[in-house]
Amino acid sequence: MREKDSNFKGLNRNQREKWITDDILNAIELNNYDQQLINTWADRHEPMKEDLEGEPDEICKKKGLELLDWTHNDAHLHINPIRSEWKHHYLIQGSYQQLSEELKVGWHPMFLEMLRED
Repeated sequence: MREKDSNFKGLNRNQREKWITDDILNAIELNNYDQQLINTWADRHEPMKEDLEGEPDEICKKKGLELLDWTHNDAHLHINPIRSEWKHHYLIQGSYQQLSEELKVGWHPMFLEMLRED
């Protein structure tokens, strides 16, 4: 795991818990936002997975890393913030990290199949 991934993990989880505890956001809003993130990710991941079918793992890893980098560097350009005043990139980055830990998104084209083997 990249070092910055683990930094986002703690920050994001604490932030999301604080939103709910402080009654700033509710679970429905967070679930809707997560679904938006998953849909946007799937628009990139699914074609990548199809394009890389049968390709060597080294190429799959490289393309997966590019998708991960997209979540860190460019996703905020394609995804509306959960609230208009919350435009910090780390909210999207951390949310993707949490979704990854829940196996709802992944970076390698075959991430689910690989993780099921373990």
